[in-house]
Amino acid sequence: MRSHILKNITWLGAASLAVKPFWIFFLVSLSPRLLGTYEYGVLSAALALATMAGSFSDLGMSQYTLREVARHPEHAGTFFSNFIPLRSTLLFAGILVAVIAAYLMHYTPDGLLAVVFAGFYWSMENLLYYVRVYFRAFEILRVEAISTVLEKAIVIACGTLMLWQTRQATWTLAGMATGMAFVTTVNLVWVARHLAPFRLRAFTFSFLRPTLPAMIPLGIAGFLTVFYTRTDLVMIEVMLGEVPTGQYAQAYRILQALGLIPFVVAYSALFPRLSATYQETNPSAFRRLLYQGLAGLGGTGMLTALALTWLAPFIIHLLVPDPGFAPAIQTLRILAWTFPFTCLSSLFYVAFISMNRHRLPILTLALATLLNIGANVLVIPRYGIDGAALVTVLSEVFITAVYATYYAFFMPWPAYSPRPFDTHL
Repeated sequence: MRSHILKNITWLGAASLAVKPFWIFFLVSLSPRLLGTYEYGVLSAALALATMAGSFSDLGMSQYTLREVARHPEHAGTFFSNFIPLRSTLLFAGILVAVIAAYLMHYTPDGLLAVVFAGFYWSMENLLYYVRVYFRAFEILRVEAISTVLEKAIVIACGTLMLWQTRQATWTLAGMATGMAFVTTVNLVWVARHLAPFRLRAFTFSFLRPTLPAMIPLGIAGFLTVFYTRTDLVMIEVMLGEVPTGQYAQAYRILQALGLIPFVVAYSALFPRLSATYQETNPSAFRRLLYQGLAGLGGTGMLTALALTWLAPFIIHLLVPDPGFAPAIQTLRILAWTFPFTCLSSLFYVAFISMNRHRLPILTLALATLLNIGANVLVIPRYGIDGAALVTVLSEVFITAVYATYYAFFMPWPAYSPRPFDTHL
């Protein structure tokens, strides 16, 4: 089992490492260099607003599908045929919500158009994320690795073309959205042919009615996660303007790129295995797998934070020599210390979800989101982007402490109990 997990991590990790430098160069170096602080702030704020507005679209179906298809691979086609139409409809609604929110916040016409393209880009990326769930459920991360390389290559090419031609955030987002739409379509067709046959006649409310109550807790947790991680960028744009938003985004994007590490280990490799181990009611194997993951991710997170703290001036100046981005150096030094806690909390989160324990992540994320927003209202006007970064660090510490305390002292090992899907098919 361990060799299979390591092989999957190796495939996806190698592919991500191959393309991530090009993605970082495009989004964190080339884009701010050619756009400048103002336009880069427009791009970052539009992406953050579109992501927040559409965060409800998942409804928990990604994690629910991963967990249930890992347990019942023979029903993959039923999930695919029902959730693709549902998700597509919700994503379109998310674009409308983002545009309405931008209009109410008095965005300029160019800003509104940027939000439209950002919404379409994020919707395609979100749909692609769901399609890749099937690669993880069947534990064929080699295919996901190929998909990842294809995605980054095409999106970067289309985005760079428009960035170079226009030097505007709006049309850069349009190029990225076009590339993402193509990649998502290719992946949809592949999964429908090889893993989960799409049959429109299989779409039925008799499937959705019992699954929605089981998914909604996961959906709430996912919504709160997205809202919690994006609200600072939107608040900075509203309270301080586009230039500070661009400076904060420069540091934030570096941490966002590093988020690949806990994603590959916790969500892509360990989540399906933890779900299957829990169903087998094997607590010793479950705990062993969890503790090994925590040790590896925690150590990686600490070393990464130390390196970022020390190398922050070099990293920022290397990526963007423009002195307008100099304030991002101190912001990066602060935000770096979110990473160890993000690594740990990500694995605790998937452990709770794999055990069908949704309430604690929902309550914890809801409280952390409220505390984060409240603290930012007080801190951003006085301490600027560095204050927002410190609030983010403290929020991650809070989430990790709650998860670890609950698991260590209050987490029983219940017998496996079937969810609605197990009993109605």
